[in-house]
Amino acid sequence: MTDTFTHITVFGAADPIQALRVAREKRPDVILLDLGLPGGDGFLILERLKTNNLLSTIPVIIVTARELKEVEGKAIQAGAAASLQKPMKIDSLLTVIEQVMKDSHQTKGPQPT
Repeated sequence: MTDTFTHITVFGAADPIQALRVAREKRPDVILLDLGLPGGDGFLILERLKTNNLLSTIPVIIVTARELKEVEGKAIQAGAAASLQKPMKIDSLLTVIEQVMKDSHQTKGPQPT
């Protein structure tokens, strides 16, 4: 699945294996990771992303239907940049994505041209 918003392209994945493959192939600016992804533990996927040399610097936003209090601490400790609870408004999602990307670019410093 690929959707394009004004300046955002979204790549979807149906399971953990596909999610990791899409992340490796597309090298997105940010990853939205649903903890309830069918066929896998979202925290295990986050761990794999953060221990992969090619993917570890990509900020990950955790999306969950669970109470944020239950997962937020573990998510941040595991390397997530932010956490959001479903359902969410698209404006809230876009705001968090923009902030995470801004923070990521500040951390990385200027990119070579």
